Amino acid sequence: MGPVWLPVGTYTQRGHFDPVDKDPINLAYVGTLGDLEFVRSTTLTVLNLGWDLYVGDQVFVEPERPHVGHLQDFNLTNRPLGSFGRTHTRIYQLFTAHPEFGTVVASPIHEESWALCDPLFNDAVKERGFDTARDWAVARLLQEGYEVLYVPLPNFGPVDQCNEQSVGTDGLCAVIAEPGFFDSMHYPPTYSRQQGRLPAW
Repeated sequence: MGPVWLPVGTYTQRGHFDPVDKDPINLAYVGTLGDLEFVRSTTLTVLNLGWDLYVGDQVFVEPERPHVGHLQDFNLTNRPLGSFGRTHTRIYQLFTAHPEFGTVVASPIHEESWALCDPLFNDAVKERGFDTARDWAVARLLQEGYEVLYVPLPNFGPVDQCNEQSVGTDGLCAVIAEPGFFDSMHYPPTYSRQQGRLPAW
């Protein structure tokens, strides 16, 4: 069992600066890992996402009133074009801290490919692309010795893509921290290399 929420629900939902839902925040870093430069460096070296060309921006909306929205801090992928598929993440440090975990750096991640969109080609998230990209990233981060706690995403539904497909999620956010962090908060991690609990992905 873990906390029932992270402060990520309103950041990507419709009704603030955009009439549609945006990509869910399905990957986040907290504890000593909740540092913008650490997440950027880890994304470049551990996840090997080093391109920042031909990637679409996303506005993240802070939940406090008045609502403030701004673009991600970093926008990275593993290749400049998605013709054969690619993995894409946007890194964003949340202004609003979690009451227990402190600073949260979000890094929502997905698999996408080029699709025929009106009137031209554009990238679209693959079926299950939110979940598979998240779990791929978690597997790599666990090998680095970090630990993960899966928590539910509040009030999140499928995201409409430019090719008129809707892509859903299993409704979970993977929260990454240094070893021992979640135990210190009395939330046993979902998976931890130190405790011998690794997923079978």
